[in-house]
Amino acid sequence: SAARFMTVVVFSVIAAARHCPLRVLNLRGCRHVSDAALTAIGRSCGNLESLNLAFCARVTDNGIFGLVSGCRRLTSLNLLNCGNATDEAGCAIARGFPALQVLVLACCENITDRSVSAIASASNELRSLNLSFCENVSGRGIAEVAATCPALSELLLAGCAIDDHDVRNIV
Repeated sequence: SAARFMTVVVFSVIAAARHCPLRVLNLRGCRHVSDAALTAIGRSCGNLESLNLAFCARVTDNGIFGLVSGCRRLTSLNLLNCGNATDEAGCAIARGFPALQVLVLACCENITDRSVSAIASASNELRSLNLSFCENVSGRGIAEVAATCPALSELLLAGCAIDDHDVRNIV
């Protein structure tokens, strides 16, 4: 079946990366990629700098925990529409990726101010943060990021529940 083929392809990529200095991995739209693949990536891809998991609907907090265990050099992480990721994953990202510069959490409906606060307090290198359509992130959390991330130059907030007061606190 197609799902079985995709799983074999993904694990073949991971096995090849085990002994290779893979720095960029784009799995965007690979609907069958799950936490098992992310754990394998965490174990095998210590040189990984950029990971795109956009639209990987089977990714959960456990997969993010697996990544954090081994991908300490990650500078770019895209979790667009990974709706199963919660604040536990957001806090793990904040603690586990000290060099993170680009983070996309757009359309992650289970991400709240708790994640945003953790990211704000731990991410000195963060330059770009996409929280578009994160309906559970408030203006307070966004203002905290804007005030405490010294390198932040891009903040994407399309579809967020913010008002004029929140915008004034950001700028």
